[in-house]
Amino acid sequence: MKHKPCDRLDRWFALGSGPYRNFAMEGLRGYAVGLVFFVHFFSVFALKQYGADLTMAEWNDLSDLPQRLCFYLFKSQFGVDLFFMLSGYLVFRLLRKPGFSIREFLRRRFDRIYPTFLVSLLFAVAISLCLSPATLSFTWRNLIGNLLFLNALPSSGVQAWNPVSWSLFYEFVFYLTFPSVLLLRRLGVMERPGRLAAVLLLAGVGIACLPGDYERAWHFLVGAWLGSMEPRLPDLARRLPDTLVAIIYLAITTTVSLAPMSLSAYSVLYGAASALLVIKACHGNGFLNRIFSLRLLRYLGNVSYSFYLVHGMCNLAAFAVAWRWVIRLPDAPLRAAAMAAISFAAAGVATVALFRLVERRYFFKKTADHPLAKAQENGR
Repeated sequence: MKHKPCDRLDRWFALGSGPYRNFAMEGLRGYAVGLVFFVHFFSVFALKQYGADLTMAEWNDLSDLPQRLCFYLFKSQFGVDLFFMLSGYLVFRLLRKPGFSIREFLRRRFDRIYPTFLVSLLFAVAISLCLSPATLSFTWRNLIGNLLFLNALPSSGVQAWNPVSWSLFYEFVFYLTFPSVLLLRRLGVMERPGRLAAVLLLAGVGIACLPGDYERAWHFLVGAWLGSMEPRLPDLARRLPDTLVAIIYLAITTTVSLAPMSLSAYSVLYGAASALLVIKACHGNGFLNRIFSLRLLRYLGNVSYSFYLVHGMCNLAAFAVAWRWVIRLPDAPLRAAAMAAISFAAAGVATVALFRLVERRYFFKKTADHPLAKAQENGR
C-alpha cells in the first residue's frame, strides 16, 4: 500500500491524534515561532541591506516601502508572548485535572525542555566558534548562567550563548511558582473565574512592581485565566464573529508594532488581542480555526520548540555563507525573499535533526500512555 507524502510527514511531525489534541493550538504555535523567525531574520537583513539597526529605528525614520515592511515584520515581536499565553492556558488546565502531581509535572517539564535546550546550546556554541570565536567568553559564570537561563536577567552580566534561551527562564519560573495556586483550591478560587481573575490581577500588579521589565510574564496569567474559563470558551467563541476578532487582532498588533509605548501598555493590549485569537481559533469553527488547523502550520507548531532554539544561529550562519551571492540580485525584495528561503531552510534542516534525535523522544516514552501525560503532550 502506497503512503501519501502527507502520511509520511504526519508520522514525522504530527505526534499523534485524538480528542486530547487541539489542531488549531498546534497551528498557533507554528504562527508564533514564524513571528519569532521574522524578528531575527529582518534584524540581520536590514543591517546587511540598509545598514539600519532596527532596534534603534522608528517608522518615520525609514524612507521607502521595503524598509518599512522590514521594520513592521521586525517589530512583530509578540510570538514569544503568544507562547507564554499558551503555556499558561495549558498548565492551568493540567492543574485542574484530578490526580495532578506537582512532582510529576515538574519532572515532565524538565524532560520536555532541558535535553533539547542542552543540545541546542552546544549547537549555538559550535556555530559561534565557526563564525566569530573571539566574541565568546568561556567562563564558569557564563557556563552556569547559560545552563540556568540567567542570561534573561540583564543584571546577571551573563553572556547569552544562545540568545533566544532567555524565554526559558520565564517558563521555568512560571512552572515552579504557578502550582502554588493549588493552595487556593480550599478557598474555592480555582472554580470561580471571577475570583481567580482578581488573584491573577494582583499577581500581575506584583510583577509590575518588580525591579526590571518583567511585564511580559503577564501573558502567562492571561493564559491561566483562559484555562480557568475553558468549559465556557466554546460558547464564547460562538458569539464572537471571526471577522471581528481578526480585525481587532490586526489593529492591535499593528498598533503595538508601530507606535512607541511602554512594555506595560503593550502587554495589556496584546494580552487582550491574543486572548480573543486563542478563544476563536481553538474553540470556534470558522475561518480562523481552519487557518490555524492547516497541516503545514501544525507541522511547524509541533516542532516549534526545536525551531525556536536553532533558528537564530542558523540565520546568522546563512547570512555569513550566502549573503555574498544573494547581494548580487537586482533589488531588495528579491534579496529578502532569497535570503529568507535560505535561512528558513537552514533552520528547517537543523530543526528536523534536533527534533528527531532529541525532542521527539519525549513524546514516545511509556509514560505518554497516562491520561495526564497525554494532556501534557499538547503543551510547549
